[in-house]
Amino acid sequence: MEENKHTEDPVNYNKKGKKRSGFGKFLAGIKHKVAPAVLEKVGLGDIAGAIGIISSDPDNAGMSQAEAEQFFRLAEMEMQDLANARAMQQAALQQDDIFSKRFVYYLTIGVVA
Repeated sequence: MEENKHTEDPVNYNKKGKKRSGFGKFLAGIKHKVAPAVLEKVGLGDIAGAIGIISSDPDNAGMSQAEAEQFFRLAEMEMQDLANARAMQQAALQQDDIFSKRFVYYLTIGVVA
């Protein structure tokens, strides 16, 4: 059933049937014209590397100027989201409460199990 979601709506769902983020939806919508090196960097989690490729390419790695600007805005939001999540985890680890320190791990066990 998850594969059907991707087959029916590949922009909103990835191959595993998971709902894409705004950044993922944007990339899925323009991936046919973006340089493969950009997609590879993003796929590996190297958003800064992808930004470097686009910034240094006079043709914006195959994107229009408007698409490149939208890519930069979405990439910035994605990196801020990751930084916020890391900061929250670091704050949780500094607490004395054992449950708070381990909450993410408990949540993961509950989701995976």
